[in-house]
Amino acid sequence: EIARELLAKTPPWNIWRRRYLKDVIRQGELARKHLDEYLRRMREVRRQLQQEKLQITREDRGGVVER
Repeated sequence: EIARELLAKTPPWNIWRRRYLKDVIRQGELARKHLDEYLRRMREVRRQLQQEKLQITREDRGGVVER
C-alpha cells in the first residue's frame, strides 16, 4: 500500500525509483499470494486432523456418540 502511494507521488523522470517501487509492489503481491496458499493448506490440514480425531474418538466409543 505504501509503495503504491509513493509510486503515485514519484515523478515520471525518476526512473530508478519508479522501477524499485514497482519491484517492491510485485514482490509484495507474490509474497501475499504464497502466504494465502500456505494458510489455505494449513486450514485444510487442520480440518483433516479434526476429522481424523473425531473418527478415532467414535471408533474408541464403539460408534456411540455421547452428548
